[in-house]
Amino acid sequence: MEIFLERAKDGLLTCKVQKENNRSYYLYSKYKPLRSLETLPEIKQDKNYVILGIGLGYEIAHVSENTNGKVIVIDYNRQFYSLIKENNELKPNISNRNIEFLFGDEYVNYLSIRNDDFEIIYNPQILELHPAFFAKVLMYLHPKNKSCENITVVLMEHNALIEDCLDAFKKESFQCIKLNWTTKEKLLLKISNIRPTFIFTINYSEIIAEVSETLQIPYISWTVDTPSYPLYSLKIDTPLSAHFIYDESIVHTLQKRGVTNVYYLPVAGNPERMMATIRKNNNIQMQYDVSFAGNLTISEYTQKIEPYLSAETKEIINQLLEEQEQNKAEFIIRSKVSNELVHRIQEESRYPIIGNELLSPEEKLAFLLGREHSQRERIRFVQQLEKQRFSFAVFGNDSWSMFTKNYQGYADYYEVYPLVFHHSKININLTRTFVETGLPLRVFDVLASKGFLLTNDKRDIHRLFKDGRDLVVFRDNQDLVEQIEYYLKHEEQRLQIIENGHETLHKYHTYSHRIKKIIDLLRIKNWI
Repeated sequence: MEIFLERAKDGLLTCKVQKENNRSYYLYSKYKPLRSLETLPEIKQDKNYVILGIGLGYEIAHVSENTNGKVIVIDYNRQFYSLIKENNELKPNISNRNIEFLFGDEYVNYLSIRNDDFEIIYNPQILELHPAFFAKVLMYLHPKNKSCENITVVLMEHNALIEDCLDAFKKESFQCIKLNWTTKEKLLLKISNIRPTFIFTINYSEIIAEVSETLQIPYISWTVDTPSYPLYSLKIDTPLSAHFIYDESIVHTLQKRGVTNVYYLPVAGNPERMMATIRKNNNIQMQYDVSFAGNLTISEYTQKIEPYLSAETKEIINQLLEEQEQNKAEFIIRSKVSNELVHRIQEESRYPIIGNELLSPEEKLAFLLGREHSQRERIRFVQQLEKQRFSFAVFGNDSWSMFTKNYQGYADYYEVYPLVFHHSKININLTRTFVETGLPLRVFDVLASKGFLLTNDKRDIHRLFKDGRDLVVFRDNQDLVEQIEYYLKHEEQRLQIIENGHETLHKYHTYSHRIKKIIDLLRIKNWI
């Protein structure tokens, strides 16, 4: 790391640092370096202080001049200390006799700084120079209170499920702190300041795994999307982590490849929230015979691979996708993709098809083509339904506008989806072919909203619900249309299935049920 001293607009010295990754930034303002002191707490004469990071010594001078107590300064190394000692203008900042400096791991031998007699002071910009080091220091300075009744969990932001998980943890008397995503460096410092009992994310995150490893804080993830490529790494198999996955076939695949800390956990619904939203908006009229709510993801194959392929290669892939279309009971693309096809596509398109330690290039290509099949399948299914006599609505991202006149726009997950599911006579679920056994969030959200669900078949349908009682399964596109026409005409049966599905979800498949499973494992591992 290089340090460059500059003269600020107010005449004082400021500095810019350039880190090993060539990122450079100012530790202090280019106009008024002492502005950083304005955010510090009031310094009290009888108080002892720990200052993290030396910087140009402005914080050290401010604290040491205003207290008669001890001032302990902890830094990663002597780089700034040596710079200040050689600069006559900055040297007075660290010359007070009540200052003691600790470098590297020297702080671990200074046990007295762990008690409440010391208040911690720091400039966040300085901490970002060595975030892992300062995060460990903060963890050391804030020892976990074993007698504390409240278990604290940090939950990372997610666009759909995290609020429901947060509510479920709160019902178990956990203290919950939700954080927005930012850089790993900033998260290290934020989480070390909070000192949570464990960290929780929706979908496995390599960044949080590294934070967990650095801070030695347990990490729990719940993966609800496929494909989730980061899962296919040996990095997930660490002693202080446990990873729940909604598709049991992925759990079995990873276990066969040596991963020991993955567990099956299906998705859930929140009937309390859904029904509260519906009651709050009981004046809104939103009647559809049939609706489908889901995004149309334009695949990597369509955007980055297909335009560069030869006609012969396109034909090979189209045949493979058509074969998958004719056999939706299993993800046959996985067994049909060869190493030769991977090399052929890479050679023609220049698109890198790179696997991971636990995912071969052939499996990566199978997922890429599976996403292409899903894109085509959804378009075909929507275009077939819009030709029928019943009213049909599609909600999701604006990619749909290119393929159907029935597109109704984007629907907010929390505010609009419950109304769509509740007021549509029939809701369609189309689980993607490459999701081999699990069920998407849509299944649980429809039932939680007291909606009627017509879905394609997956193994978990029969494990978690009963076809014909809680929901209805269709076999193919023709059967889909026939089932729609039948239940639009048989209102009493449709309403009974709605009641049954809602009751089953409420009894067995809420977020409280799932979070209790996670808590059970936390207790078994003695993490709480």
